[in-house]
Order: sequence, then C-alpha cells, then structure tokens
Amino acid sequence: MDKLKSKLKTMDKFSASNIPLPSYHGSFSKYVYTKKSGKTIDFYGTIREDSNFEIICENEYDDGIVADIDATIHNTAKKVCDYLVENYDGDVVEVVSC
Repeated sequence: MDKLKSKLKTMDKFSASNIPLPSYHGSFSKYVYTKKSGKTIDFYGTIREDSNFEIICENEYDDGIVADIDATIHNTAKKVCDYLVENYDGDVVEVVSC
C-alpha cells in the first residue's frame, strides 16, 4: 500500500493526463484539463453512458452533483470539462465521474 501511495504522489507531481489509476471500479484514469486562465481541473474516472459527475469547486458551497451532462455526447474528460467551463458558474477544480 505504501508503494502505491508513493507512486500516486509521483504521478500527481507530474500532472500527466490519462494515467490509469487503481480503484474499486476497475480501470480508473486521471486527466488534467487546463483552463484559459491557467488554472486546472483534475478529472478522475471513466465516463459511461449513464454517468453523472461530482464536482469540487474552489468555494465549497458550489460543490455538487451534475446530472444534466449527456455522457453520450460529452464522452471524454475534455468534453465534460469544456461543458462545465462554459455552462457552470462555480470555479471547478475537480470532477469525478459517478
């Protein structure tokens, strides 16, 4: 377990995109989306046809579950992040597919 934690810290340090991470769901990935402002959104998970998205924002009062994103159209982490940046008021910093 310590070896895995060390490996995950190393991966986060380099902010590589689409790194497979272990999870109880099987395959799990991380994607780092860079906004025009230079800030980033960390996206975790695998998008499925029926996915919803848990969002974490800079202001915790904006956190929540987004269920209005059509995962058949927004079927990549980049497309989901593009949608959130264009349509969501909160300053999103992390997204987890669920």
